[in-house]
Amino acid sequence: MQNITAIQLMAAALVIVNLGWPWIALRMVRNARATGYDEGHQIAREAAAERIALLNADIGELHLTRQQELTRHQLERDEIIQDADRRIAEYARRSNPFNEWDLGTLADVASTLDLAASTFAGLQARDKARIALQQIGLASRMHERLKDALEANARTQQLPELEAAA
Repeated sequence: MQNITAIQLMAAALVIVNLGWPWIALRMVRNARATGYDEGHQIAREAAAERIALLNADIGELHLTRQQELTRHQLERDEIIQDADRRIAEYARRSNPFNEWDLGTLADVASTLDLAASTFAGLQARDKARIALQQIGLASRMHERLKDALEANARTQQLPELEAAA
């Protein structure tokens, strides 16, 4: 009888194993799947963190490059402005062909016209005296404009000298 009991015990164990095995296998599959998802999620997070770090490094490099480009552009712009200022000063000097000698000559003309107006007034030539006085006014205004232009020209000539000294 013992043999039957042993066979019965073995059959019972086999039934229990056959019934328990799918349940154990299902739990193992669920655990494996969850572990796989967790590992995949962790790998994806690490890959994303590495990608973010690389992108931040690229942003830093691009920011530095942009700052260098801005500095270079500003230096080029300043150089262009200085060149334009030099050209303007040169053209201003060229545009005024008059000099101090011309200013003195204009002052002499005004003095001569004053003498002529006095002479005409003494000769009772009032029309000629009036014309001479008008010419004195025109010559005096021209003298002031020329004086202002020469002073402005002198200031523009001093500007490049001051920039060169700096």
